[in-house]
Amino acid sequence: PLKIPASPMMKTLGYGTGVSVYKYERSRNRSPWAIKNHQKFSNDSSFKAKFQNEAEILRKLNHPNIIGFRANANTLALECGGKSLGDMLEERIEDGLGKLPADNINKVNIDILTALDYLHTKALILHADVKSYNILVNGDFEVCKLCDFGVSLPLKEDGTVNFVERPDLKYIGTPAWCAPEALDECDIIDVKSDIFSFGMVIYEMLAGIPPH
Repeated sequence: PLKIPASPMMKTLGYGTGVSVYKYERSRNRSPWAIKNHQKFSNDSSFKAKFQNEAEILRKLNHPNIIGFRANANTLALECGGKSLGDMLEERIEDGLGKLPADNINKVNIDILTALDYLHTKALILHADVKSYNILVNGDFEVCKLCDFGVSLPLKEDGTVNFVERPDLKYIGTPAWCAPEALDECDIIDVKSDIFSFGMVIYEMLAGIPPH
């Protein structure tokens, strides 16, 4: 099993719904890991299922614009991908800086659309929760990576998810970024729902404010 040492080698990176993320500095000559821990892992079956779903998906993915998988036990060890785009946009609003520069927006667009194309056409995965907080930016927009695959869904060969055929599946995206068909709980959704969600991210970057 994966053993994660206590501080001072651990630094808090952020929090989510029932989730804590820490930066694990392994050694001077080894790249750091992001350690994702579900606070309810031991006593909440839905959180455990989401956690394991993310581990199984990430284990199969290999793309420069998707966060890398490192290890899995009761925690997830992932590539440390930088700051979330959502946090970065929040800081710009607080500092009165407004929207991102055009070059930065173009870099996010290229990297994340490349990642989505890989997911949809090669891996047959619908991310299902594309939003600014699930995009990590490393350095001065040197590389952008898609992360958080806890609610991702398997796609059929035709690029759809059929909830009538698969009643065990459920779309659980973040409403402010969701496509209308996902919010309406349509029987069939496709890869365009991810593209719509990323369109909301583009709006955020251009307007300097959240989509809703």
